[in-house]
Amino acid sequence: MRAILAGYWISLTAPCLLFFDEELNIDIDDKRYQEEGTSKAKRVRCLLKQTDRETALRVLGALWQYKTESMPEQAEQSRNDYLALISRLENADTNEAKGVKPVQAWHGVDWPSLIAEMNEMKSLPPQLRGFRFEAWLAELFSIFKLAPRSSFRNTGEQIDGSFRLNDEFYLMEAKWHQKRTSAVDLHVFEGNLNECSERELLPLVRCYLLGWFADNVSPEVKSRLPGTVSGHGFIDFVIDDVAVEFAVRKPTAARSSVSATVNSTEVKKLMKHDGKALLVLFDFSDTPYSEEQIESFRNWPSLGRGNHRKSAFNVVYFFVEKRRPLALGKITKNIRIS
Repeated sequence: MRAILAGYWISLTAPCLLFFDEELNIDIDDKRYQEEGTSKAKRVRCLLKQTDRETALRVLGALWQYKTESMPEQAEQSRNDYLALISRLENADTNEAKGVKPVQAWHGVDWPSLIAEMNEMKSLPPQLRGFRFEAWLAELFSIFKLAPRSSFRNTGEQIDGSFRLNDEFYLMEAKWHQKRTSAVDLHVFEGNLNECSERELLPLVRCYLLGWFADNVSPEVKSRLPGTVSGHGFIDFVIDDVAVEFAVRKPTAARSSVSATVNSTEVKKLMKHDGKALLVLFDFSDTPYSEEQIESFRNWPSLGRGNHRKSAFNVVYFFVEKRRPLALGKITKNIRIS
């Protein structure tokens, strides 16, 4: 295989390596594929040089499909080279095309034990059964390398956990029912998510951020807030050195509930943060702002008397463009402070 693949160049980006685990069941992070270096392209080339013909054809086919979908112009330019390589692989003699089977990303799953444990849960009391079910799901997600996180509680609310799929984190709500959940209940659950207030949304966002940034996330960080009796407030989250404040407009709320005037407190905290800062606005209504209206955040509030040191901040505004199917829009602004 080394002779056949010599000189063949593969252009890779991070997302295209995700299917090695999920679709090809190949552990591309294994040390034996790092002999020529740890970069994405070097690991894949090393795999292709070592592996058997059948695996090489599967990997190249998956890479080619990714390239044609994400970079069609580049794919068209290299189509002849790709077809020539595939032809060489398919027509090579047995000795030239031999190689070793790849390292599997997941193998040896003990399905009987997982099923037996699921059946045992059926006889447990409801509360204990719920806790066992969460642990069982975490074990299942771990087997398939979905990076599960355990349940998270915040002021009486609980999020059962999260997992990662295709480089995206998903919040998980685990609930045991004797019968299949009805479509009506699922629509109610979807509606609850779409109508969250800021207080209800923050625990969900916190769980997501913990899944993505882990220990680099600090919630409720004390900050300076001019114009208050104490002189300080609390920033929703600090990620590394980036301060993040959230504001939410519910579907039936007035436009003024998310505005430069109403959110002046959030803006002041961000302006006094010594580092990068971001104001995130969620608008679940059917009457979103225009880009010109979001420009009003450039009229930043006064910090009162004195020579205040002020920092620039960014605004990102998420809104509902269409309900069915759900489509979201986004407007971003960089607010420079003179």
